[in-house]
Amino acid sequence: KDLTSNKDDVSQSSRRSYVRRLWVAFGKSYENSSRYNFTKTKDEEIQRHENHVKDNEMGFMVVENEWDVIPSNIISEARIRWKKFMSTLPAYEKHQNAFIRKRAIVISGGGYQLAFIFAGISLLRSYGCTLPVELWVSAGRGEMPTKSQTIALNKLGVEVYDIDEYAGVFPAIVAQMHPSDDTIKPYILKQLALVSSNCQQCLLIDADNAALRDPSYLFEEELFVKTGHVLWPDFWHMREGPASIRKIFGLREDWGHTDDIRSVESGQMLVDKQRAWRTLMLSVYIQMQTAFFDNQMRALHHLGGGGDKQTFLIGCLATQSSCAMIPYTLASAGRIMDGAFCGRAMVQFDNDGSLVFVHANLDKKKFLASVASATEWDETLRVHDVLRQPEQEGVGVIFGREPRCGGGLYVVNVFGSFREISLRDQIEFDFEKKRFEYLRQWFSLSKKDVAFLL
Repeated sequence: KDLTSNKDDVSQSSRRSYVRRLWVAFGKSYENSSRYNFTKTKDEEIQRHENHVKDNEMGFMVVENEWDVIPSNIISEARIRWKKFMSTLPAYEKHQNAFIRKRAIVISGGGYQLAFIFAGISLLRSYGCTLPVELWVSAGRGEMPTKSQTIALNKLGVEVYDIDEYAGVFPAIVAQMHPSDDTIKPYILKQLALVSSNCQQCLLIDADNAALRDPSYLFEEELFVKTGHVLWPDFWHMREGPASIRKIFGLREDWGHTDDIRSVESGQMLVDKQRAWRTLMLSVYIQMQTAFFDNQMRALHHLGGGGDKQTFLIGCLATQSSCAMIPYTLASAGRIMDGAFCGRAMVQFDNDGSLVFVHANLDKKKFLASVASATEWDETLRVHDVLRQPEQEGVGVIFGREPRCGGGLYVVNVFGSFREISLRDQIEFDFEKKRFEYLRQWFSLSKKDVAFLL
């Protein structure tokens, strides 16, 4: 079966032109809506100077800490700007020729993460998954796979695209893709890849995320059919109370009694572009001003609330679009070491409560180095043996160093009331051993990766 065929015979150069036009239109709408018109009073200028407040290139303050106070006039201007952008954003109907494939898996990332990507896709194919896979990398960031790596990926039905060729057409977008400030992370690359991808309905998966079964059925589940946008939860709930970003986007402050208090873990996401278009456009818009919005998003969250993940829920709520979140609390996967639980991955469930994704999020390079130096499977390489699922979401999870976990590594610890299960008891094969075999295959192709890790 041809895993990379398109619905229509449209050349890649033609599709690239369609996508580039989309991002040019986006850039113009963004620029037009981002010209600020407010003036600062003399008192505000003095206050900003005393507080060492910096302005970014669009005239907004750089929010350096989550506890920074955002002046009321900037909150008002920010609200005006995003609403103006939404009134002029590129319409899906005008750019739908860029999306000619019904469904696909979309992955963004490269470099050492290519090992995880190859293993994850190899697992998918072993389950019988025939969905096309689009891998989006950035040549400007040195993420392009080598010729031999590309051939190996192509054999698995993977199409490799350079996001710089598709989205790098507007200066403000390029500035976020390749930030000159080392403190700014290019989270926007994932959103750009998702929007630029060839699929109308997409399963977005992080590079270090692996499915435990063929995920194709998720497109047919009622939650996606009804909403067109399915999100998965994070461990922690958002903080209640006033926050500048809530005021900017018109979000409620009494989230303790609504589903809106849940936070997002964006290692996987189902999207119907047509139905979630306004959400996606606002998500990219927020990421374009990461120096302004990122720490405001962190102020909503007890831990790790920045980056791309919360932009999807904020975008959905602010535009009153349709979206839903999986109802099950995610689990932490790890090992018991000297009596301590050492969680190093997140395990997500489907809408029926079955395991579906294992998302590695700690000590990834160290783990890959252990695999690269191993000659055969050893039980010391098993890192996801025990799953702990909190009985109550947002309660009983901490993140920090644990001396008993490999000499004080950062881990997730689940305590209090939780369900403890074995990963091997929940699926019909040894996931970790099988993934190890695919990782070893990749390292046999990639001596450069092995040298980097070791």
